[in-house]
Amino acid sequence: PPSSPPSIPPPPPPAAPYCPVACYANTFTVLPIKLWDDPYGNIVAICAVAAKRQGFTHFGVADGSLCLVGNGLSTNSLQAGVCDTPCPLDPSINCGGKTSIYIYTSSECQA
Repeated sequence: PPSSPPSIPPPPPPAAPYCPVACYANTFTVLPIKLWDDPYGNIVAICAVAAKRQGFTHFGVADGSLCLVGNGLSTNSLQAGVCDTPCPLDPSINCGGKTSIYIYTSSECQA
């Protein structure tokens, strides 16, 4: 009998533009909507796609695995945080901290 073809993994999600903003303290007060907690995924890229698809202007990652989103970010009242957690699949990307969130915009960086 013919052998079955090898399984092919699904393609990655399409890329969405994003631009880093800064690290802030008080994770859930900055961006109040938690989309998921995924300690194994490419959290920044996937969170960017999810935020863009759902129409949010900002997204953030915290504690290495949390994806949070929101609109109307006002950085005037925010305190600087300690974002010292590398992302699981790409340690060169910052994935927030225990009590801090690294914020990104859901759009390309402006030159």
